[in-house]
Amino acid sequence: MELLKSENFVENREKMANQERSFVKQAGFQLIAGGAAGCVEVSIMHPLDLVKTRFQIQATPVQGLESQHYNGIVDCMKKMYKSEGLLSFWKGILPPIFAETPKRAWKFFTFDLFQKVLILDKDGKPTPLTYSLAGLGSGVTEAILVNPFEVVKVKMQSNRAHQTEAPSTGKVAREILKVDGYLGKPNGNGGLLNKGITATMGRNGFFNMVYFGFYHSVKNHFTPYEVIFS
Repeated sequence: MELLKSENFVENREKMANQERSFVKQAGFQLIAGGAAGCVEVSIMHPLDLVKTRFQIQATPVQGLESQHYNGIVDCMKKMYKSEGLLSFWKGILPPIFAETPKRAWKFFTFDLFQKVLILDKDGKPTPLTYSLAGLGSGVTEAILVNPFEVVKVKMQSNRAHQTEAPSTGKVAREILKVDGYLGKPNGNGGLLNKGITATMGRNGFFNMVYFGFYHSVKNHFTPYEVIFS
């Protein structure tokens, strides 16, 4: 009897060790794959993100400042290239590079964790609601992580100086801290950590909820490619 208990104890310990190794391996894969995907996406899409920001912050055209008012995407790109230089299209790219890589890694990692916790089906299988809620959770938590980088990025993108004269990422971050602090000042608009965080949480949470909920729900209705091509 004692020998049997000892064997069972050893077997259980081996199973736990294998599960821990599997978890660490899976987490490492999610971190590397998600981080690499985020870095590539930012590098390609940043010019369009900058154009979007310019449109969002532009005011009514003022005489003599026509170069700072844009009538369309092509017009914005032409004026930016003429007055700020080619590299201006990647102005403020460092904050999202620093943010997107760990953000993507965190997104997929936390999605897996939330998915395991939010199993609502009696059979223990994830449902579309599980995927959506897990996506919502991953989006809200990642927003807290990336919001400081978003604040610095938008500040840099709004600067219309030529790329050679634009302030560095560190200088912009220090300026924000000097004026607003980490959490903002009384009657202020928030600081480096929390300025616009509610909107960021809403945007990322809603996007991830729809993205993961739709993607996994649709994917489960298709036959795996191994079967199709066998």
